[in-house]
Amino acid sequence: MAREQLYINNTYIPLSTTINAALTKSITDIEDPSKRKSTFSKTTKIPLSKELKGVINAIYDVNGVDNGFDITVKADLLYLVDGEPILSGYCQIKTLTTKGLRNKDREVEVVMFGEIANIYRNMGENYIEDLDLSRWNHPFDKDVQADSWDTQVWDNDAGAFIPFALGQGYVYPLIDYGYSTDLDDFTIYQIPTAIYLKEYIDAIFAYTGFTYTSSFFNSTYFKSLIIPSSPETLSLTDAEIEAAQFSANTPIFTSTGTTTSNNLPLGNTYSTPDTIIFTNEISDPSGLYNNGNGKYTVTNSNVAGLHNINALIEIKATLTPSLSVPVRTTSNIDGSFSIWLNGVQVMATPFYLTVDDYAGPLTIGARSTTPSPTTYPDSDYPEGGSVFYSDVSISLVALLVPRLGQNTPNRYLLNLNGINLAVGDEIEIKWKARYRGLNNQNNHMFETAFNVGVPGNATIDVSVAAFYNNYVNTYTQEGNILDIQKAIPRNIKQKDFFNSVLKMFNLWMDTDPDNSQNYIIEPRENFLTGDTLDIQCKLDKDRGLKTTPMGKTNVSDYEFSYKQDKDYLNEKYETQWQRVYGDRQVINNNQFTQKVEKTKIIFSPTPLSAPANKERVLSTIVGPEGLGNPRTISHNIRILYYGGLKTGEPWNHINFLTGWPYIPNPTVRTQYPFAGHFDDPYNPTEDINFGLVKEVYYDDNIQPITVTNNNLVNKYYSNMIQEYTDKGSKIGTAWFNIHPSDFKTWDFRKLYWFENAYWRLQKIYNYNPTSSDFTKCDFLFLTDVPKFSSDGYLVLGSDDPEVPGGLGGGGGDFTEDRPAKGTKAAYQPDQNNTGKRGVQVEGKENFIATDSFYVDINGDRNQVYGGAENIKIHGDNNIIEAGVRDVVLLNSNGLTIEESNVTYINGIKVDSFTDHHSGFYKIEAPDTVTVEENKQMTNWNRLEIDGTLIIDGELILK
Repeated sequence: MAREQLYINNTYIPLSTTINAALTKSITDIEDPSKRKSTFSKTTKIPLSKELKGVINAIYDVNGVDNGFDITVKADLLYLVDGEPILSGYCQIKTLTTKGLRNKDREVEVVMFGEIANIYRNMGENYIEDLDLSRWNHPFDKDVQADSWDTQVWDNDAGAFIPFALGQGYVYPLIDYGYSTDLDDFTIYQIPTAIYLKEYIDAIFAYTGFTYTSSFFNSTYFKSLIIPSSPETLSLTDAEIEAAQFSANTPIFTSTGTTTSNNLPLGNTYSTPDTIIFTNEISDPSGLYNNGNGKYTVTNSNVAGLHNINALIEIKATLTPSLSVPVRTTSNIDGSFSIWLNGVQVMATPFYLTVDDYAGPLTIGARSTTPSPTTYPDSDYPEGGSVFYSDVSISLVALLVPRLGQNTPNRYLLNLNGINLAVGDEIEIKWKARYRGLNNQNNHMFETAFNVGVPGNATIDVSVAAFYNNYVNTYTQEGNILDIQKAIPRNIKQKDFFNSVLKMFNLWMDTDPDNSQNYIIEPRENFLTGDTLDIQCKLDKDRGLKTTPMGKTNVSDYEFSYKQDKDYLNEKYETQWQRVYGDRQVINNNQFTQKVEKTKIIFSPTPLSAPANKERVLSTIVGPEGLGNPRTISHNIRILYYGGLKTGEPWNHINFLTGWPYIPNPTVRTQYPFAGHFDDPYNPTEDINFGLVKEVYYDDNIQPITVTNNNLVNKYYSNMIQEYTDKGSKIGTAWFNIHPSDFKTWDFRKLYWFENAYWRLQKIYNYNPTSSDFTKCDFLFLTDVPKFSSDGYLVLGSDDPEVPGGLGGGGGDFTEDRPAKGTKAAYQPDQNNTGKRGVQVEGKENFIATDSFYVDINGDRNQVYGGAENIKIHGDNNIIEAGVRDVVLLNSNGLTIEESNVTYINGIKVDSFTDHHSGFYKIEAPDTVTVEENKQMTNWNRLEIDGTLIIDGELILK
C-alpha cells in the first residue's frame, strides 16, 4: 500500500485512512489557449486529527471545529506518496463534517491546488502599484531624460549612473499626449517616464517570493517592451506641495529689531535696503524659513521648482517736528518693498506716502482735546493738501497714507509669480525709503504759519505684515528626485497584468521539476522541447487509443484584441473600421459551430501618427475638443516597443532656467526616442499588435512606409492554431499505469512515444496516487504544419491588397489586408489634416502643414503647405504653396496660389491693400466704392466687385 504524507502550513497531518486524491493537471484547455491551468484535486476528505484541528484553529481563530470560518483563506500544502512530492501548493478548506462524537469520525473537505496556482495566490488582489520599483528613483532633468535613451540610467541602489541596457529601469520615449501645441516643442514635463516591462515581471516574482527561468524574458525583444506613464501620473501629492510651502507674520526690521525703522534720510538718497524678518512661523513643515534672518531657503531638490513669492505689508509713517510750535506740512515719503534672490533684487513695489485730504485729520499725541484743523488749498501745496494745528504743547504725529487709490490705502501686496528656484536659493523681503521736505523751506519737513521751516524726523512702521509662498508645480520639478512609483499605472491587479503578458505572447508556464519555487516560462514553440519519453509499456492495451480529429475542434473563429479606449485615434479607427486598432481574426472555416474563441488583454492599443509632411512619427494618445484641437485625456494602461533613437525633423527639448523670469532653455535634437507598436515606423521588423491595422496615420511622402507581418498572432499563435485545426492533427485519449514518480516527471514539454507516434501531453485526469487503476490522459498528435517566418517587409500601397502571413496548411485563414496607404494624422473630424493645432477648419479632407500659421478654411479638399501664414479660404480644392503669406480666397475654387499678398473673389484676382486705420480693401474693379467711403464704415472689412458686396467675408447683396 502506498505511503501518504501530508503537510499543511508546515505541520505534519497524520492520515488514518487514504485520502483518495483525484488529481488533474493540464497545460491548457485545447479549445481556449488563453486559459492556463494548474494541477488541482477534486474535493478530498481528510480525517480530522488533533494536528489538523490545531492548524484549522490557528488559521481561522476558532475555538471549535463546528464554528464558522472563511473559505477564501488558503493554507500551504505538500502531499507526498512513497516519498515523491505529488502536489506542492495550497489547499482551500471547504467544509467540516461530523459523523460521530469522536474526532476520528470527523472529516475536513479540502480542494488542493498545485504550484502554478501558488504565484497567483501570492499575488492575491494586490495591484502593480504595490510593487517596489524604488531602485529606479532618479533625478528629474533634461540630461537624465536624454541619457535614458541610449547612454545611462540612475540606479538608486548603487547611488550612481549605470550603462544603458534594454529592460533595465526606465526610459523617456517621445509620445504625443496632447500637451505640445506644435509637436516640435516638448518640455521635460511633457515627456513622462516609461518603465520596462521586464522590471514589472521581476518585481512581481520578487513580490510573490518565486523565481523564473525564461529565455524569452531575457530576450532583446522582451527587454524592449515598456509600460509608458502619462504626464498626469507625475503630479505632486498634496503632502509634497505642502512640504515646499511656508507662511510667517509678525515683522520686525533687522536694523532696529522692532516694528519701527530708524530715522529716514532726507533728500535724494534712500536708506540702505533692510531685511524685514517675520518672526512668527505659521506653517513651515520642512523648516525652510528662518525666522532669525528672514530668509526662505530651498534646502533640497524636492522643494525646488516653480514658486509664487508673496508678501503683504501694511505701512504707517510718523513725522515728528523738532519744535513744539504750530506747524503744517506737505512732506512725503517714498520707497519700495522688494523681493531679493541670493542677495540680488528681482522685483520691487514702490510706495509713496503724503499728507492728503483723503487721509483725514492728522493724529495728535495724547491730550485731552482735539483741535479743529484748518485745511489749505492744494494750489498752495502742490504735493498735496496740508493741515494746520494751533495747539503747540504736543509734538505732532502724522499718519501718512498712499495716494494711489488702493482698496486698503496703506496695504501693499508683493507678488513674484513663476520664479524657478534651485537648491540653495534664498528669498528675502527688503525695504528702503527716504523723505522729502518742503522745497521752499530748504527741505525742512514742517513750516510754521509764517512760512518758517521746522526740521523733524520721519520713521515708518510695519506692525502688520506676512510673508508666504505658493508651490506652483503640479508635476515633479526639474532637479527633484522622481518617485518612480508615480509612473506605475493605478488600479491594475498584478494577476490581470501578468495574465495579459502571458496571453500576448502565448507564454506557457510550468513548475521547474527540480525547484518547486521556480517557474519555467516560454512562448509555446520554445516551451515544447524535443526530449522524448517512451511510455508504450504503460499503455492499457485493453482500452486502446481513442482519437478525435482536431480539425473538428469546436471553434469557428479565433479573435485577438487589445482593450478598447476612448482617445481620439482609437475611437476614429473603431468608428471607421468597426474594429479595435491592431486586433486580429483568424477564421477556422468550421461550418458546424458559431463559437468564437476570444483572447483579450488589459492593455489598450496605441496608434502611431505624425503631422502632415512630418517624418517624426509618435505614439499618440489625445482627445478631440471643439473643432478638433487635441487635448490631454485620461487613458487605459498601454504597452509599447522601445525602438531607440530615430531620425526625424529637429525638435526642441525644453527645460527652464532657474531664477526669474521663467525662461525656456531649448536643446535642439535631431533624433527622437521612438516607442510604438512597431520597432520602427517606416521599416519595422516587429509589431506588437495582434495583426496589421487597416490604415496608418502618417505620410509616406518623405520616405516609403513598409509594414511587417511579424505580429503577435503570426509569431506566437499561428503554429499552434494550425496544429489544432489541421485535418491531420488529432487528440489521442488513452489510459496509462502512472506511478507517483511519473506524475511528477511527466511534464508538458516532452514528446511521448506510444502507438508508433510521437505525442504531446495535454491533460491527466483524476489521478489517484494510492490506486493501481489506470489513469485517463489526453495527448496531441502533431502534423508537420508549415512554421511561420516573417516575409520581411510588405510595402504599403502594393497592387496586391492581401498579406498571406507566410503560412500554409492548417484550417486557419491567416490572410490580412494591407493598411491603407499614407492616411494623414487627422485630429479634426471629416478627415481634415490640420498638422498645426489651433487652425480653424470647417469642411472635410483639408490639409494644413504643421508649420503653417493663422489659417482659416471654410471648404473642402484645400491644401496649405509648409510655412504659409495668414491664409483665409472660402472655397474648395485650392492649393497654397509653401511659404506664401497673406492670402484671401473668397468664393474661389481650384486655384493654386504661388505669390503672397493677393486676394481672389469669385476666382478673380483683385489688387488690394489694407488700410491700417479702417481695415478695408480698396478694390480696383468696376462699380467699387471709394476708399473714403470704405473708411466711413469703421470696423468692417468691406469688399465690392461687379455689384457684389462682401463684408467680413459674408455675401451681403448682389
